[in-house]
Amino acid sequence: MNSCINESYFPSSYSSPKRLSNLIIFTDFDKMKEKDFMEFAGRVPSFTTKQAAAFIGSMNYAKVFLSKLVAKGQVQRLARGYYTVHEDPVIYASSIIYPCYISNLYAFSHYGVTTQLPVRLEVVAPKNKLLEDVELIRSNTIWGFKQINYRGFRIFIALLEKAILDSILTQRVALSEIQNAIASADMLLLEEFALKLPVSDMKKVGYVVQSAGFMLEELHTKVRKDRNMVSYQRAKGPNVWRVRQ
Repeated sequence: MNSCINESYFPSSYSSPKRLSNLIIFTDFDKMKEKDFMEFAGRVPSFTTKQAAAFIGSMNYAKVFLSKLVAKGQVQRLARGYYTVHEDPVIYASSIIYPCYISNLYAFSHYGVTTQLPVRLEVVAPKNKLLEDVELIRSNTIWGFKQINYRGFRIFIALLEKAILDSILTQRVALSEIQNAIASADMLLLEEFALKLPVSDMKKVGYVVQSAGFMLEELHTKVRKDRNMVSYQRAKGPNVWRVRQ
């Protein structure tokens, strides 16, 4: 009977899993490989079914193997094809897709400009995806972040100034929290980042920054010839940025 995994991968003292029809029968190999795999999984923030298959040697067996570990509570299924053994979402949040980085309220907390923590980590990424403790938010401006060490793992997090822009444009952070963060920001860097945005977003940023008591003069010079009004849910009253609710 043919093995579902390359026999040469295993020591001769172990037998590999055998397939009978659609049933996989686990042998001594299973216990050995589970220990090795869990050591591997503990060293990475998250992993995919494809990565597990590369480690084990078979996609079919990897799917069954992971299902068993999930059922035992040893592995957490984040979404279809995404897994982790870590309970802290900060460890795996910025490793699910590339490129991406943690932003918004958690970034504010990291820089000490708020005492609030998000219910779900918000990650700026190339596409939207909702996981249990993490939400990927699609963006075309995936820059302005850095790598830091967190509990022995490499994670990616927005610079404070980029987190401010993300929070303004996603409108997922309370305005008072954004205004408080602005007071601690590097205004030159904040304006440099804002100048990279489309004109409509420049106006929103300029409006919110001014509401915090600061004026981005170069940004205003850049947009003042544009006569178009921009809708922004948090806008109140007439303003030089032509932003309305």
